[in-house]
Amino acid sequence: MIKKIPLPAVSRLSAIYRLLCDLSAQGVEFVSSAALGEMLGVGAHNIRKDVSYLLETDGASAKNGYDVERLKGQISRALGFDTEFKACVVGLGKLGLAILRNELFFNDKMRVVAGFDSNINLVETIKVDIDVYPSFDITETVKRLDVKLAILTVPQQFAQECANRLVQGGIKGIVNFTSVVIKTEPFVKVRNVDLTSELRILSALVSLDENSNLT
Repeated sequence: MIKKIPLPAVSRLSAIYRLLCDLSAQGVEFVSSAALGEMLGVGAHNIRKDVSYLLETDGASAKNGYDVERLKGQISRALGFDTEFKACVVGLGKLGLAILRNELFFNDKMRVVAGFDSNINLVETIKVDIDVYPSFDITETVKRLDVKLAILTVPQQFAQECANRLVQGGIKGIVNFTSVVIKTEPFVKVRNVDLTSELRILSALVSLDENSNLT
């Protein structure tokens, strides 16, 4: 049985997996914890601790470091990256459409199979390769297509209502791009991505850094 992995470790292991995919594509066979830590901006000890949560051995060689393919496979199995998940995008404004049309957001194990919007005229005229539906069809369509993940990009006043329909349809995870803290059932995982707050924090960090250079 895999140890319970804390959320910060899950986030880092996901980032490590992405790096390993890049390294694999470049033909790199081994990588050290120090090199991975440097690429992620964390200490090598954090990398080793995160890897220690995996059920299998850590795949490290004292001389060469981690076997890239082996560690990539271990993370994939532990975090379920080898399991196919269907996803949908709710809210087809500029952000929602950008996500819907950008294949780089997804891979062969994560497919967007539906889009939803309350604007019926948009639903009937939009030109995309993925089927789109009116928002009132969310629950039925999510159930029928067995969709497990959702990306929520609707105006904030509609966020909770759409989240409720998603949960009723069987959604297990939501990436919430609205500024509203949505309420869901305990078994539904929510990741809040507030771009406005992130930009505000970033601007504050830049300002603090510039002010410190003036003193």
